[in-house]
Amino acid sequence: MGHRMGTVTRTTFKSDLGRDGGSINVASMSPDLEKAIKASGASEAEVKKTLAKIAGSDGIIRGQSELGALFKYVDGFDKNGSSSSIATSKNGVDTTSGKLFAGLKADTDRSRTAASKKGALRFAGDTKLEAVSAGNQILKVGSKGESVKKVQQALLDMGYKIPSGANGTFDAKTAHAVKQFQRDVGLDADGKVGKDTIGALKQTAPAPGKRLERSAEYDKLYKDGRLDMTVAIGYDEGGAHQSKALEVVNGLKKDGYKPLDVSKLDAKEKTRLGLTPDRFDPNAQYFHKAFKDPKTNKDVDAVVRMIEPGTDGKVARDSFKQGLEQDEVVIYAGHARYGTGPDFDEKKSGDGNFVVDEKGNRHHEKPPAVLKNAIKGRKTDLDQLKGRPDYQLVIMNGCSTEEYLKNLRDPETFKGRDDNNTDLITTSQPTWVATGGDHVLAFMRGVTSRQNNADMLDAHDQIEVAYSKKIGETSGEQCFGSNGFLNNDENREVP
Repeated sequence: MGHRMGTVTRTTFKSDLGRDGGSINVASMSPDLEKAIKASGASEAEVKKTLAKIAGSDGIIRGQSELGALFKYVDGFDKNGSSSSIATSKNGVDTTSGKLFAGLKADTDRSRTAASKKGALRFAGDTKLEAVSAGNQILKVGSKGESVKKVQQALLDMGYKIPSGANGTFDAKTAHAVKQFQRDVGLDADGKVGKDTIGALKQTAPAPGKRLERSAEYDKLYKDGRLDMTVAIGYDEGGAHQSKALEVVNGLKKDGYKPLDVSKLDAKEKTRLGLTPDRFDPNAQYFHKAFKDPKTNKDVDAVVRMIEPGTDGKVARDSFKQGLEQDEVVIYAGHARYGTGPDFDEKKSGDGNFVVDEKGNRHHEKPPAVLKNAIKGRKTDLDQLKGRPDYQLVIMNGCSTEEYLKNLRDPETFKGRDDNNTDLITTSQPTWVATGGDHVLAFMRGVTSRQNNADMLDAHDQIEVAYSKKIGETSGEQCFGSNGFLNNDENREVP
């Protein structure tokens, strides 16, 4: 007599779990999934570690690519001899892979139930979007109609920018907003709305008539009564960094920051301001201002570590590295060097480069030979970082720094970084005033006033638009974007 065996194919596995954007939040798994993991016979810690790796920096398993990786992992527990299906039961008894599949499905069912009361309501009854959800249709540049309008409105209500608004025309600016959303939820950023993207919108958009007001984690930034900030000005071959650094210094003073002579502080003051020997950087300028937390009215000390290129690029690079390891807010303003990373000396020297990606990742321009030769063999300097704050806001104000995103929060190289502890603000195109004081000072004012994400990005886009017009350019209104803010504790739905 043959064995009676229940099976699930790879296609069914991905379809059942991924339907309507079904997702698995690795940080808050259901009791059913926790039970299945414990019953798998494998190390519970190793299973969770693997699931977290599949989920990536956002901590959520969703989309066909990640579900495909999940199937391959579950299939490793299977004994049916096929790489395209798993045995869920044998002679009426659930297998290990079957228990895992049931537990995973319990989580995705839970996510669908939650979405059905919120974001999914925006798209209910729309036949075209139902076809998109089924994988039979795609919305892309050139698409028009009410379905496009619903997608646009969902994006707008989540804080993504579409300059023309929800007008029902899927244009390049809409595609840009879609790409930003896709990056936020860990999907391939192709700018098209297909099965995975509409599913993610159902799962993450607020209910109809609501907006998601996103925010940095200010409670975490202010929790110890001190806000440590690094401001780093990159090198410019024309010498513009010198005047721009002066703009920032003068602006800080105008905003109430006072230069600190650390040598004149007593031990108690050094400790209070975070300028103890293990943190103090003799190559940086320091500024201080006390301000009131707008939420609690408690005093907060803002301490600024100011880094300029100076005459030794390596010294400035090491100071920047220290800022990334220690300070809750890090602002870099300067050349992105074709996506290779911040740079504190001239292009032909590698000493001042803090390498994010040796190959460069600007999709439209590759690094010139002189720059590639200067940093050849470095790969990335991110793996040299030995620590990080519990929560950090990193602002990369240079040309097309959006291309840094994967590297800046890749847990494999940037140890311990993910969407829950690192928020990023980057640019999607060349920024005409990257090293300018206006952006740096506006970011600092935003951080010390608990400015929400949308208002902060609007302020910076306005700076870009104004300067773009002055020099005869027309871009700027979608220059700045953010990543990691989508699931922050301080986010709230508002009418």
